[in-house]
Amino acid sequence: MIPGIRWIVVDGYNLLHRAGGAGGGDWRGARHRLIRRIERLAAPGLRVTVVFDGRSSVPPEEAGLYGVDIVYPDPSLGADIWIEQAVGAADRPAEILVVTSDLAMRHSIEAAGAATMSSGDFLERLDRAPYPTQRPASPPRRFGPNLGDAFPPRTG
Repeated sequence: MIPGIRWIVVDGYNLLHRAGGAGGGDWRGARHRLIRRIERLAAPGLRVTVVFDGRSSVPPEEAGLYGVDIVYPDPSLGADIWIEQAVGAADRPAEILVVTSDLAMRHSIEAAGAATMSSGDFLERLDRAPYPTQRPASPPRRFGPNLGDAFPPRTG
């Protein structure tokens, strides 16, 4: 996406609001759709992390299936502080891109040496990104008994 960037950190709700929010109040579905859009960026050598305020609504079996890290920091921190601390603790902040339209946060992140991009600009770039020809392999999902369980295994 941007030369020299090895980690993209997204202020999840900031981007979600810019992308249109949750029509009808379906925040879980809106988060899922946003993460599916962002997963198009997943590539070897590029880490992508989306940070949301609040409690996790991602079932444990889905966490990491997107090729994107999903973080719900401790509520006492919130997404903004988690992102600022992650950038501040990084050995190479110049390799980090933070996506947010929060101007105060952008100034803080840039002062720490990382790059920033507005949520609107990120969405435009994301919409121009090609779809991957191959999706990351997902582990097989099993939702319960199926018809094959009713028959004994064949022998011989």
